[in-house]
Amino acid sequence: MGDFCVKVFRAGDQVLVAACDADLLGKTLQSERGLELRVSDRFYGGETLTTEQTCEALRAATSLNLIGDAIVQLALSSGYGHPDSVVKIGRVSHLILIHI
Repeated sequence: MGDFCVKVFRAGDQVLVAACDADLLGKTLQSERGLELRVSDRFYGGETLTTEQTCEALRAATSLNLIGDAIVQLALSSGYGHPDSVVKIGRVSHLILIHI
């Protein structure tokens, strides 16, 4: 695992953590069916955090939006989500959890 780009959005008592593998920031992923997902700096480009710091951010979240094999694996191994909830976009793992 490596560094992750993590951005935290707050609205009242809700905390959305958007995070991606750092090497994906700024890239556009495309699925076999033509779906595109832009890993934008505006949404995912908060701070660059270590694995430990990212785990702290995940623990504080009420919702997660994660893109990248490493960040999704970190979330799964930390007890967030289920492997069946992971979708692939351009062979890259994507996981969204609402109200965890």
